[in-house]
Amino acid sequence: MENNMLYIILLLAGCLAGLVIWYRRRTSQAVNEQHTIAEDDITGSDGRIQYHELVTQGHTAVRDGDYQAALDFSAKAIAIQPAWGLAYYLRGQTYHQLGDYDAAVTAYESAIQYGLPDALQTKATERLWLARSLTRTDL
Repeated sequence: MENNMLYIILLLAGCLAGLVIWYRRRTSQAVNEQHTIAEDDITGSDGRIQYHELVTQGHTAVRDGDYQAALDFSAKAIAIQPAWGLAYYLRGQTYHQLGDYDAAVTAYESAIQYGLPDALQTKATERLWLARSLTRTDL
């Protein structure tokens, strides 16, 4: 009797684990499809290419210490597609480097809200919490 109960419990646990995996994959696919649809909404592929070129140039400017140029590139990219997160992430990095942590918090929050690739989503969340901690004056 105990062996049957143990078998049933293990069977149910396996079914539950399978459902969790199925649900995560389904949710992940839905998010990816929404992101793809949002990217396709922009008029023509030229806008998408220009957006990514501006973000890339902005990251290069941050790396080179040209923060004003990085802010200009992010502003232009946001003007092309205000509902994509990469340009906001770039803006957050730039403000973070400039020590304007309040502006960095706002930019990182926007980047997370509009969505980023998984690796950047995690990094943006970490940078958001760091910037928030640096804005605290009651420490």
